[in-house]
Amino acid sequence: MSRVATGSLMAVVGLLGLGSCAELGVPAESFADDTAITTKITSIRLDSGAGSVRVHRGTATSVHREVHYSGNRPGGTSRVDGEQLVLEACRVRHCEADYDVIVPDRVKVVGQTESGAVTVDAGVAGDVDVTAASGALTITDVPGPVAARSDSGKITLASIGGAVTVQTGSAAVSLDKVAGAVSAKVDSGGVTGAGIGGDCDVQVGSGTVALSLLNPRSVRAVTDSGDIDLTVPNAAYQVTAANDGGPVTTGVPNTTGAPRKLDARAGAGGIKITTT
Repeated sequence: MSRVATGSLMAVVGLLGLGSCAELGVPAESFADDTAITTKITSIRLDSGAGSVRVHRGTATSVHREVHYSGNRPGGTSRVDGEQLVLEACRVRHCEADYDVIVPDRVKVVGQTESGAVTVDAGVAGDVDVTAASGALTITDVPGPVAARSDSGKITLASIGGAVTVQTGSAAVSLDKVAGAVSAKVDSGGVTGAGIGGDCDVQVGSGTVALSLLNPRSVRAVTDSGDIDLTVPNAAYQVTAANDGGPVTTGVPNTTGAPRKLDARAGAGGIKITTT
């Protein structure tokens, strides 16, 4: 076969491939753009579809967007509403937009995404309330409260100054240096936490619970299937430790009427409670 014939065949195959991608809804084209925000922004609202979101610190507010699409080229997908920056989904089919947002001051981050990771870097958020249908949530250095929900995606929180509320369908939760109380509900996936300053209420359907607490007055850890490992300061506690099968090891005696309470219940798994 001649070089001309070979080249023509490859071109036809390429066109057929692009057509197949478009028919299947697989993004075949992409572009990137940047938008400078000149007005004051105090909050960011996520109202996006497919695509990742990262918010981090910089000298001026801006939005960098990378768009992958098939078919019609999408228009703008971010806007300013008062002092709120809104990140939206593409208004055309077979499209996903990844956002990289820079803000100079702390802002409130709220909203939800359908598919894609959400990352809030250190020094950015004042408080956070976000939901990801499918995608990991990573949130660092927030002085206020954090609420994070994910149907399928790991939740990682670190250096949180307020209370934490987390919920996942099928993913693990990792907590590090949380000053406030923790409330966690996980259908399938473990919960690990270190440097937890407040009370804890953790419920897990299937997975382990491992918590190191600094000054709790009330700790409740429940798992239907999985081990529980609690580390608490040396003090007097009312202790309840019960399971359906597995070892129970506690270095903390049960003190009737003590102001602090530890309640650990495992359906199928061991329980271990130790002091620092």
